[in-house]
Amino acid sequence: MQGVKIYKITSNKSLGLGASATTQEFGENIPGGTIGTLVGRITGTSAAATVDGSFDNLISNLRLTLNGTVITDFRANFNSATAENAGRFGYLLQSIGGKSVEKPGSLSKEYYFELPLGVTAEAGTSRLEITMGFSAAQAAFTTSNLDLYIRYNDAVPQTTYVQPATSFTHGIGIEQVVIRRGGHPGTVAGILVQNDTAADELGTQGIRIHALGAFGLDPDLYRMLNGDLDNGVHAGVDGTSTSQLQYFQQVPGCLFIPTYQLSGGDVIAEVDSSAVTTRTYSLVITSPVNAKEADSVKQTEAVKVSTAGSILRRAEE
Repeated sequence: MQGVKIYKITSNKSLGLGASATTQEFGENIPGGTIGTLVGRITGTSAAATVDGSFDNLISNLRLTLNGTVITDFRANFNSATAENAGRFGYLLQSIGGKSVEKPGSLSKEYYFELPLGVTAEAGTSRLEITMGFSAAQAAFTTSNLDLYIRYNDAVPQTTYVQPATSFTHGIGIEQVVIRRGGHPGTVAGILVQNDTAADELGTQGIRIHALGAFGLDPDLYRMLNGDLDNGVHAGVDGTSTSQLQYFQQVPGCLFIPTYQLSGGDVIAEVDSSAVTTRTYSLVITSPVNAKEADSVKQTEAVKVSTAGSILRRAEE
């Protein structure tokens, strides 16, 4: 077995973050093995305040492609450098058992994230293509750099796919939304629903997932079921503290719906919208991992990352 190993794939990559949006695209050759998680660290300095809430309010998209297969395709439907809350990228990670944390600081940023993957890179050398986009900050960064690490772990039980979102332009009232499944194997662990503003803009019938029952549930009920109302969301807020994270009950306009491992095809929902708006619906798919074993010197303590288990644990706490 390979055990747990940390491998750095990117060091001090300049991001060029500033008062306008930017996108970085790059590829890395990586060793074969079972990838448990992708770990990232973003550091930055500035002469003026850049983002009031968690740094991930600036992360607009992240796409990972391993040997031609898209593993993660996250896109924020709304970004705000002035929101004093968690960003939508961090909210997704916190909802599926990943990590989004930072050391708050007004002029100095140090942000960390950990994204569950559970994919096996082919033996020898594999290719990981990365696209990472950032929205505009309040002011330009003097420096902004990215370090990326892979945590290999052949004890990881699940592969986690964040599929490309289905977008739907809503009128006022109840409409049916068909959330398309891609070609990834597995079952649907949850759905990330994003409005294009920092408000839910849902009517009294909320969202009904056909496979989960005959009734629509309002956002706060979903936030109770998914663990958000238990102060389940955390973020750095410079104006409140530069020594600890703050805890919240929601990310306005963003909602994670646990779906308890739905099997089958597309997911059908009835959505009661109280405004004309465009929402995106991203399926989180999980499937078992069968990692190959090879004799080697290794750690014997298994570090298990289970997206499905984390979603259910948050809902049951």
